Amino acid sequence: MTDPVQVVREMMRVVRPGGYAIAFEGDFAIDLSYPPCDGLASINKLWQGLFQNPAAGRKLVHYFREAGASTIEAGAVMHLEHDTTTLKRVYRLTAEATGPAAEAKGVLTGDEVRAMIAALTRMEDDPSSVVVKFPDMWVIARRSMVPLAR
Repeated sequence: MTDPVQVVREMMRVVRPGGYAIAFEGDFAIDLSYPPCDGLASINKLWQGLFQNPAAGRKLVHYFREAGASTIEAGAVMHLEHDTTTLKRVYRLTAEATGPAAEAKGVLTGDEVRAMIAALTRMEDDPSSVVVKFPDMWVIARRSMVPLAR
């Protein structure tokens, strides 16, 4: 979104007075693994270079405050995977799907894309690897009983 505050203002406008607007947004800031995986650093670089607002999650509370929410509840959720490959597979598939766009935009070189995919494949294939996904941030905001200004 080019103007996330305007989007949240519109959410708050269409919610009835006293009603709630909810947002859930990833914050593509950190990805962790053990043993360390270089592919996670590359995919993070990819997200920083391709996504318009990769840090949107940490800004959600601010967006809702600016939009006039009267009451805000917020939090973050992180996921740790140690005994399955679902999250690891998602990372690899994401790298495969977005790597060409990152190369086309000059975010990563072709060699970096191939190395990222290879590293994420190794992480996915390693049953001992542990991965922690970037945090997802959430906000539940209440619209005041007073009509919002336009």
